[in-house]
Amino acid sequence: MASIKKRSLVDQVYDRLRSDIISLRLPLGSRVNVNELQDSLGVSCTPIREAMLQLSSDGLLEISHGRKAKIRSLTNKDIQDLSIVLADIHRLALMLCIDHATSDDITDMEESIALISFYTKRKDIHHLHKYDSRFHTQIARASKNIWLLDIMDRLLSYTSVFREYAISRPNRMEAACKEHIAIFDAICKRDK
Repeated sequence: MASIKKRSLVDQVYDRLRSDIISLRLPLGSRVNVNELQDSLGVSCTPIREAMLQLSSDGLLEISHGRKAKIRSLTNKDIQDLSIVLADIHRLALMLCIDHATSDDITDMEESIALISFYTKRKDIHHLHKYDSRFHTQIARASKNIWLLDIMDRLLSYTSVFREYAISRPNRMEAACKEHIAIFDAICKRDK
């Protein structure tokens, strides 16, 4: 029987804090207090500080002298810059995906497209956003480039709140659904 590797306490704290930041349970720009986290999470300060260092490396947290930390806010310029980077990374992932996607990759993407269509019709922004992200991750995975997949995962995660907001704009859900169907058709046809 294969043993199941337990996740470290640092990984668990990291996942929890990252989830709280992305979901805005910890609002952008708010201060992070290690003592309060110790009380709410029931863990010592060491795994919290290690998780905070990882979050700082991910760009989600700013740590200054005296170990003061706050959730990183994005300026309009940050959002514009991220949009440029994401557009180019999406384009690169798509070109590589068209060259390397297997039939299993395409089957997985087809399921995501069906769910994107379903949740668009239901006007369910949260689930639409979830499957939109999944679809782009599948494209990056099908590119067969592990570095691109890692970058895509990080950027999609980091920009999650802002992308969900963008999809909520009037008529954007329907337009996004059509765009994703067109992208999937191009992948199926191997049409760059």
